[in-house]
Amino acid sequence: MKREIEFLEQGLLTYWEKIAASRWGIYVSEIEKETILKAHQIIGATNTALEVGCEGGRWSKLLLDLGWNMICTDVDKNNLEICKNRMPTAKCILTNMDDKTLPSETASLSLILCIEVYPVIESEWFLTEAHRVLTNKGVVVGVFLNRHSLRGLFVNIREKLRKKDRFIHYQLSYSLEKKDVQQ
Repeated sequence: MKREIEFLEQGLLTYWEKIAASRWGIYVSEIEKETILKAHQIIGATNTALEVGCEGGRWSKLLLDLGWNMICTDVDKNNLEICKNRMPTAKCILTNMDDKTLPSETASLSLILCIEVYPVIESEWFLTEAHRVLTNKGVVVGVFLNRHSLRGLFVNIREKLRKKDRFIHYQLSYSLEKKDVQQ
């Protein structure tokens, strides 16, 4: 929290870091942090991890401090620059919204983070790419929007009332996505 206050005073907090300071954000961030730490524990040895959509590197910094080699990607040049300044040893890669590959060699990663980067984690190409770049015991930690959640129900009703033809979010169900990931 001290670090966040320093960054806030310096104007270096990113959009999601500001949200993470809210009541809901603190709750969600704690779950995300616990999940990342659990993945670290499951893997057992530090190696190389990729964070898709690092947005300043909040989660990458957590892993870097645990001994991981980090590859950080983002489509926002300013956020990637913040990440670079916070973690000079991390490999920071500016990506494009249209990219359909992960910037890593086959079987070179032990961990992929895709936390609240819905266009990527819900894309058709992500799981295939994750399987390609992960080692045999590699782990993906990600967040997607479960269409069967209460929040998903409300968003879908709202979008139908607005008469939108396409729903951008809440397209996947947890049970179906879990089956896909475990294959």
